[in-house]
Amino acid sequence: STNLMESMVEDGNIEDWEDFSKLMIESGFSMAHFFLILILSLIASVLTMSIFGSYMRLREEMQDRRPEAAEVFRHALPRMLPMFVLLILSSLAFSLGFMVFLIGGIVVGVLFAAAYPAIFMEDLSATAAIQRSFNLCKKNFFNTLGFFIVLLITVLFTFFILSLLLQPISA
Repeated sequence: STNLMESMVEDGNIEDWEDFSKLMIESGFSMAHFFLILILSLIASVLTMSIFGSYMRLREEMQDRRPEAAEVFRHALPRMLPMFVLLILSSLAFSLGFMVFLIGGIVVGVLFAAAYPAIFMEDLSATAAIQRSFNLCKKNFFNTLGFFIVLLITVLFTFFILSLLLQPISA
């Protein structure tokens, strides 16, 4: 099995999903592994966004000092479930939007743009944050879209420059 894996990778014979799935099965990777990685990724995302959002909210409230770690965790804990629900709902909506049409996914992404901050800044539930985001972003749709286009261009440009800088220099 390792020989098959090594030969497929070395020869560059992974041409389609069938080859890829054979490689994954041969290496012992299963759907259980996939779902475990997916769940752990979701948990890591929720933890990261909750802690960051709580820190930003507390930092704004406590202008004279930085919040301590215990304060940030106390603030983040009750917001983790709404963040998890929002992450699932927005991922489903975004995926469905892209399945319908590329523009649909972009529109959904723009309309959900303010939902995550709304949970922290306004102490909203996931569904209330989605409603708030829709109300805010539909009024400012093109401004929000423009912001995300500039952000995307900046990220792509940064990755391009970094890839050039990190490439080994060939003679």
